[in-house]
Amino acid sequence: MSRREPLWRRWGSLLLALAAFAITAATLFAGDGIGLSDNGDFYRVMTASSLEQAVEDRSFRYVDTFRIRLEEDSALGNLSRILFSPEGVADYPSIQLLPVRLSVVGSLVWNKLTGQEMSLYHLEILGLLYTALYAAALGFLFSRFRLASWRRDLAVKLVFLLVECDVGYTAYFNSLYGEGLQHIALLLCAAMLLHVLSHPPTAGAALACVGAAVLYGWSKFFNIPLALLILLVLEGILFLRGRRLSGALACAGGAGVLLAVFLAVPGWMNMTNTYNTIFFGVVRDTDEATAAAYLADLGLPEEMAVMRDTNYFSAGVAEYLDQNGYREAVMEVGKLDLVRFYLTHPGRLWEQLEITAKNCGMVRPFYLSNYGESSPRMTLSGRFSLWSALRQRLPLDTLWAPALAAAAALFLLLRRRGSRPEAALLCLLLLGALGYTFAVPIISNGEADLAKHMFAFAEIMDLLLLFLLATAVQRAAWRRPVPEFLAATAVGVLLALPPAVSAARGLLAPLRSHEAPEQGAYVSLGTWEGEELLWLVLEDPAAEGSLRLVAARSVGELPYDGENANLWTESSLRAWLNSPFLEAFSPEELAVLQPQERQVRLSAPCHALAQAGVQELHCSHLPALAARDCPEAYSLTAEDLVCLPDLEDAAALSAANLPLAAGGPCWLEDPYYNNGAMVRTARPDGLLLFAEAAEPLQVRPCLTISAGQWSGSGSRGDPFLPVL
Repeated sequence: MSRREPLWRRWGSLLLALAAFAITAATLFAGDGIGLSDNGDFYRVMTASSLEQAVEDRSFRYVDTFRIRLEEDSALGNLSRILFSPEGVADYPSIQLLPVRLSVVGSLVWNKLTGQEMSLYHLEILGLLYTALYAAALGFLFSRFRLASWRRDLAVKLVFLLVECDVGYTAYFNSLYGEGLQHIALLLCAAMLLHVLSHPPTAGAALACVGAAVLYGWSKFFNIPLALLILLVLEGILFLRGRRLSGALACAGGAGVLLAVFLAVPGWMNMTNTYNTIFFGVVRDTDEATAAAYLADLGLPEEMAVMRDTNYFSAGVAEYLDQNGYREAVMEVGKLDLVRFYLTHPGRLWEQLEITAKNCGMVRPFYLSNYGESSPRMTLSGRFSLWSALRQRLPLDTLWAPALAAAAALFLLLRRRGSRPEAALLCLLLLGALGYTFAVPIISNGEADLAKHMFAFAEIMDLLLLFLLATAVQRAAWRRPVPEFLAATAVGVLLALPPAVSAARGLLAPLRSHEAPEQGAYVSLGTWEGEELLWLVLEDPAAEGSLRLVAARSVGELPYDGENANLWTESSLRAWLNSPFLEAFSPEELAVLQPQERQVRLSAPCHALAQAGVQELHCSHLPALAARDCPEAYSLTAEDLVCLPDLEDAAALSAANLPLAAGGPCWLEDPYYNNGAMVRTARPDGLLLFAEAAEPLQVRPCLTISAGQWSGSGSRGDPFLPVL
């Protein structure tokens, strides 16, 4: 035995907990602090925690200070009110209010010690509290399992830190979302599962299992059914191992608490969720006839089909429901009605699950900014984000990859030594957790905030992958590989294969020769700043012989609009592309450029200018989904010689494995739909996000030329040259 092994066995979990604290604290607080911006959910927590906004312009910007409502005449009175007041609790009866209220008290103490204004609330104090709880939860989890070799044990647990301390998880701590507390609670549930499987059953363990499961379910109301399943499995294992009375009583008591919380869920949540489920889920992206038929199946008036593709917070929705008396009709659609609809429309359910899968590649939602006023809005931090970056490239946004991982885990559980009833409980927990967190978000809330609502599935999938890794490392036997090692390793290999193939295709694509200009071929036309301008063919030539091109590299970094507005027809970038930039072409080259007449989409403040369209251009970060609303979005007609690629162009290039952005984010022509200052962008990681129009980003011009005769082979080294 190595001399280091006893030290590791004794102190390893504590050292790893301290490392988790240091990593998380450095991620959140080093330099400019980072956290998540508010998408509107903060209000319900603030109302119940004596807080109010201190900054008016907070959308897509991390805000770390708020105001504390100090309405009592004495310090003791204010403390009592902050900690124990029932105000707002009925509208949001979550256990999350407890750490938030404690952080408010912590802010008062900090203000007193530092001489700051007493009404100032520091969100970082909540983040620090969560960081300490998180480190303790990870330390407890690490103490519950141990690999045979201390070196393998150390290696696996370091990977745990890499994954679980990723900014995608920890950025939630500096926010008023419930996901931060939910993630801590999930790790405690995982630790208790390992505990009951590896330690003698005790009454204390039964109570601890209740605490972990209740904390998980109470932190986010969505988790309550899954928390009940976790409680049943944990107490069921204790019951099978001899703690029959204490296990049964603990299970009944915990279930009672969770059911009481479920019954206390406020009605306003049911209204918004039900509306979103139907109109931003069931009838999302359908034609009017199909939408009417689906609504009729749910017992709703067919004329409500005009509201498809809207969510509850879209402009005019509340007024439409009230003026037409439809609010009560929507509320009468229950969860069982929705389940019955999808079970009787399996094709539609499959479509929705495919959309759900596409939103499972990221842990951190795309629309929640990390930085505050020190950076432009929607600036995302890359601190401790190795797992986030890798995860986006893995096929975890497919249906087959989670199914493969689940199948491997089931195989390992069934081969595990122990009683068959225990194995059945563990398999039930695995399938129930994955199935519930994957399928229920879109069934219960549609596509509204879907990327954020898949957080629970993402964190469970990551724990599952870590379990497979630990199994592979534990059972590694190079001379005679055991089935457990082969099963767990096969999952890793198959997950790594698609990104490797995609990367190889990306490297080979510029070398491919073409018989004629087609999508993916290169064309040389013009000179900019002394360098030949290369263009990528956006799509195969049209019937009339025109060819659409996008610049193969950026021609510079410029604002979309110097006045920070997102209307293309009035933008400074449009003026630059159609005047100074035209100097890149000779008179003969200019002669082959064709004016491009197209529909320019409009943001909400510009809807009055619309010449066509009937709906908003809702935002999705995924190329496969981002352009769905383009054909019917509010728009006007514009004509330019040079423009920018739009969402449809970006989607087409992504589908052909031809990334639009390379060295950095580049502008798209389309605006972000909900304000007048932000514009859609393409990023090197393949996502389509948005940025403020005044921010300088890369410019990839787009133009149309008349196709004629060509020389060259269309590869990057030998591009097509038009015969002028």
